[in-house]
Amino acid sequence: MSICQNHVQDITEVTILKYYRLRHIVTSNITSTLKDAFRLATEKMPECARLIPLFPEIKSTTMPYDALDSQEALKLKKVIDNMGDNWSMRDKAITSIVYYLGLRRGDIARLRIQDVDFESDSLSFIQSKTLVRQELPLRPVVGNAIYNYIVKERPSCDIESLFVIDDGKNIRPMTAWCVYDIMKKVFKAADVRTDGGLKGVHIFRHNLASKLMHSGCDSLEVTAVLGHIRPESLKSYLSSDEKALKKCALDINEYPINMTAFNQYL
Repeated sequence: MSICQNHVQDITEVTILKYYRLRHIVTSNITSTLKDAFRLATEKMPECARLIPLFPEIKSTTMPYDALDSQEALKLKKVIDNMGDNWSMRDKAITSIVYYLGLRRGDIARLRIQDVDFESDSLSFIQSKTLVRQELPLRPVVGNAIYNYIVKERPSCDIESLFVIDDGKNIRPMTAWCVYDIMKKVFKAADVRTDGGLKGVHIFRHNLASKLMHSGCDSLEVTAVLGHIRPESLKSYLSSDEKALKKCALDINEYPINMTAFNQYL
């Protein structure tokens, strides 16, 4: 903070509110980032835990997330479940991780071979966004795709990265942008959002979150799967959940509104 005191114990609620006033405009994302920073610092400075509840709640003004509709999800799943020989084993493995585990593209690019444990069927790695270790069960559809890539396609090299780029001249670690490009190809193959709209890896995280919530998982379980450190992070997912939002709809028959105002749309 620009108004931070010399010691954490000197920071008060007045100090925090003064920071907000000096910035004039503060979004909910800034508040979340500050809270996360103090949360991570709590391990070495327990006093930071005292500050987290002092931050004001700021209502998000962002539009609902551009989530997949049911038809888009079906078309994408059809492509993902039927990738033929025109897809490399690397791209198949990456796509299975994105779809079934919901990893961020940066985390996929940073995966190491030793992060995959075929003995215990698990995937364990340090998240690049939160710096918190995430451990997920390695589903057969994902584990088999990774195994096939390692055994049958991955070039022999000293690079510890799980996924590499081999252009015939040199071998280098996979990049987050390359992961994004792979998912764009999946959207194109499925003929989904070819004229625009949100594409890429993160939309599959939202899709996975929605599927888990509809299957009966509670918010803490979904938070654990996605690697969030705050259950509040699910708010953006819920705001784009069409089925959940429909449950909140009110019957207009209970309101004294002339139905002719709506008949033109029927």
